[in-house]
Amino acid sequence: MSGENSFLPQAIERVQQAIAADNNKEYEKAMNLYKESLERFMLALKYMKNPSTKKLILKRVDGYMLRAEKLKKMLDAKEKADSEPAADAPVAQGGGGGASKKDKEDKALANQLSSVIVADKPNVKWTDVAGLDAAKRALKEAVILPARFPQLFTGKRRPWKGILLYGPPGTGKSYLAKAVATEADSTFLSVSSSDLVSKWQGESEKLVKTMFQIARDKKPAIIFIDEIDSLCGSRAEGENEASRRIKTEFLVQMQGVGKTHDGILVLGATNVPWEIDAAMRRRFEKRVYIPLPESYARSYMFKLHMGNTMNDLGKWATEGEEDTLRATNPNYIELGSKTGGFSGSDINVAVREALMQPVRVCQDAKFFHRYGHVVCQTQIPRLRTLFQITDKKVMQDEMLKELKALRLTIPDSQLTSMVMRHVPADGGKPLRPLQAEIEAILTSHIAMMHRDMLRADAIELEAKTKMYVGKCFKSKDLRVWRSKWTQLALSPPTASGPSLIAHEKNLRKVKDLINTAEAAASGDKRCRPPHKSQFEMAQKVLKNTAIGGLGRAFELTDERLCKFTPCDAGSDGAIHMGLYDMDSEDLQVPDVTMKNFQQVLSHAKGSVADDELTKFIKWTEEFGEEGA
Repeated sequence: MSGENSFLPQAIERVQQAIAADNNKEYEKAMNLYKESLERFMLALKYMKNPSTKKLILKRVDGYMLRAEKLKKMLDAKEKADSEPAADAPVAQGGGGGASKKDKEDKALANQLSSVIVADKPNVKWTDVAGLDAAKRALKEAVILPARFPQLFTGKRRPWKGILLYGPPGTGKSYLAKAVATEADSTFLSVSSSDLVSKWQGESEKLVKTMFQIARDKKPAIIFIDEIDSLCGSRAEGENEASRRIKTEFLVQMQGVGKTHDGILVLGATNVPWEIDAAMRRRFEKRVYIPLPESYARSYMFKLHMGNTMNDLGKWATEGEEDTLRATNPNYIELGSKTGGFSGSDINVAVREALMQPVRVCQDAKFFHRYGHVVCQTQIPRLRTLFQITDKKVMQDEMLKELKALRLTIPDSQLTSMVMRHVPADGGKPLRPLQAEIEAILTSHIAMMHRDMLRADAIELEAKTKMYVGKCFKSKDLRVWRSKWTQLALSPPTASGPSLIAHEKNLRKVKDLINTAEAAASGDKRCRPPHKSQFEMAQKVLKNTAIGGLGRAFELTDERLCKFTPCDAGSDGAIHMGLYDMDSEDLQVPDVTMKNFQQVLSHAKGSVADDELTKFIKWTEEFGEEGA
């Protein structure tokens, strides 16, 4: 049988069991089986395409539904008769005699709603929400302050009982609710229409009542209703009776006669506030507009969504508490200014798209070189950028944290020692001596990196265990050249100082020459075959064995330096190979660059139309207030 009709045999099996139980006078079991069969019949009808079969099943379903309702009434009447004491029987003192039917119903409904209580904190802090200061202030007034400083709310001063967050999709309404759930020391109930709407008549409003009762029992409590317009839309003629009863129960529970609401906040979120019933709108005392983020908030969102992904955008801002709100780095300022009209969700998508750019570069790349070449070119400029935007008042711990984030080739222990020497614990000392010492060390590391990368090349060529060695280097003549180069590079060094540096440069030129010749021999039109004079120069270098080589001992311990990263055909140390020609552990994923973001934003568009924003602005002028 096809997968879409698998519900039908399940329904038939359940209904046969129900009929058998009904005939054996096991009425409670029969009623439950009838319910299960009806659920499966409904699912089967959803996927059924044959109209005649559909009509036949609907007739049968009506009969089973009538029988299930009859059994329910019969069982309810029996339970009521059993729970009522005889007219002439003495009433037991102390209220004994077992739970009543109402208690059992309330308990069942409470169990049904147990999943809406958020037990695990979402781990979203106020600082994770960019902008929206007015909205955060209103939520703190309603949730945080009454719990921590109850003396603020005495006399007629009362915290807000209902807050409606409204605005375009993707602006952070649900994210704000997650921050409330994390920061508030309260019971948090997160409900949607599927939690409260039941197919059984009268059960939906009982669920609404039970939800508020749970909140009263566990107060202080917050009831968050996402997309509240689906539950509390405007009442109109011809409306479904069940929907109207749910709205009525909400209105009664939120502000009805004899219904206490102290210690409970109802937090609603919607994208269409004009569709909410007027009486429900009045019960939300604070109606806060969550607009599209401003420029500074958009900049901060780029920082938040990137997290700890390696990038070349640089440090967010100089030190100081205000810097969490305002970027001083021109890269972040540019990103914020270029994304006018974007929602928080749109920025998240743009960041994810930019983060995927290095993955696509790796897939499409035809040339790779050692990551050390990138480090040689970038780590000193990145260091200088850091010191340019760092205030001299920076604390010792903050300076060390920022330097470690650059992932320099200097060990953390050595960085810690230098920072402790040059930067006082409370800051205030010029940073130029620290910068000069670090730059001097990094300059000396450049030559070491080049030698380590040459050693790695030679060891892999000698072992011939790497996939790219066998796949890419096929030319017989060039294999001889590589063999000679490998032997010379790994021979013990006899030179030092300037002579060693000059010899290392010559070895690097020969290796690059062989790589270029290999790429040209493989048919790559971007690489021209080397000139005969270049091979003559290489021949002289390979014959000069008296000066020795580089040896096998690596000078730096940073494992990233000898991994491969994509490059252009003319880059230093470029090797003609593809992503699948290397092992997983040999790949160093490129950093995300400002250029990646500029490429993404050149074609990215916001998802909120201007006419939608106009509707929100007009509604805010009439009923709400700004939340930015």
